[in-house]
Amino acid sequence: MPTYTYKCDDCDSVFEYFHSYKVKKTTCESCGQDSLKKMLNTPINIAKKAKTPKSEPGRVIKKTIEETKKEMIKDKEKLKRRQK
Repeated sequence: MPTYTYKCDDCDSVFEYFHSYKVKKTTCESCGQDSLKKMLNTPINIAKKAKTPKSEPGRVIKKTIEETKKEMIKDKEKLKRRQK
């Protein structure tokens, strides 16, 4: 049987009751008024993890090679300018 949390609207008292889902409490134990409201219980987090895309093998290496090629081209152009 689950535990339910109730709050009294009149005296703001909070109670926890262990009972069947068919039972509904309405009378406050503190003030005696019929003003108990069932509160939402703490939800269980069942959120799915975000899927991270798997990196293809060698992606970092390919990127490094491309950057190095670009740097080499720039360096060659600088050398050609110096020789002129």
